[in-house]
Amino acid sequence: MSLEDAAAWLFTTPETVSECIKHHGLPAAKIGRAWVLVDVDVIDWLRRQYEKAGGKCGSTNGKKMGPGGLTSASTARELDDLLAPRIAGRRKNLPPRLRAITGGKKSSVSDRP
Repeated sequence: MSLEDAAAWLFTTPETVSECIKHHGLPAAKIGRAWVLVDVDVIDWLRRQYEKAGGKCGSTNGKKMGPGGLTSASTARELDDLLAPRIAGRRKNLPPRLRAITGGKKSSVSDRP
């Protein structure tokens, strides 16, 4: 894959991928003026980056995960509450309420002849 393809695949920029090739050991070969990467090598390199970090992912804050990836039963309940559909208090797309026009004579059924 090209440098641009690798950047899109890693959700980053070609400059960042080039930096990783030059300074962080991302395996690539320079063919002419273009860098060429092999997808399996990129995956292996990315997995090694996790190992260098001690096998920790930055998004977990170092918490130990329980079964199913949740830290506790209370966390599971909190997650269920957050993901539950909102039923009450939801605003519906309705036309604006009609307001009475003030001034002038009001007609009523009893005023009619």
